[in-house]
Amino acid sequence: MLDFDRSRCSDFVRETALPLLGKRPGTAMSLWRLSQAVFEWLEQFADDGPTICFDYPGDWDHLWDLLDRDMPAWLKRRNIRGNLGSDLFAQYFLVTGLEPHHALNDAQRIDSLSGKWDLHDPVPGF
Repeated sequence: MLDFDRSRCSDFVRETALPLLGKRPGTAMSLWRLSQAVFEWLEQFADDGPTICFDYPGDWDHLWDLLDRDMPAWLKRRNIRGNLGSDLFAQYFLVTGLEPHHALNDAQRIDSLSGKWDLHDPVPGF
């Protein structure tokens, strides 16, 4: 995203997330365009009734904000933090060499571990 106030970022974001921005060509865009792109991407899965899995509740909040609180009715959510042990988390980044706290890398981690838990199992705290 190009149009944001970097001075409002936390120390964590400045140290961990901002250095990752722009590492992938063609991914820098305005907030408006990002919102459009995410919604268009999600629409391709509408007939399947997809479930958005996240390991940090703030991620769902960010998506909610990004889509301007216009969350499609067919989109379900699931906090899977309780399904992802810290050992699996650390092992994934050690083996892949990817950096944690990058949205795409985290999504790939969740996807790679999804076979290790049942989406229908109860998740503590959700």
